[in-house]
Amino acid sequence: MKEGSRAEQLFQFAYEFSRQFNQGKRIAPPKNWAQALHLL
Repeated sequence: MKEGSRAEQLFQFAYEFSRQFNQGKRIAPPKNWAQALHLL
């Protein structure tokens, strides 16, 4: 999702994070990339 908006990228990050690391239980998309990276 190179060309997507930041909101779209973070939504996709939350989807994939949930799928890979959270047994499919959805998480709210992080507000920024710093929060996203902190989850990892």
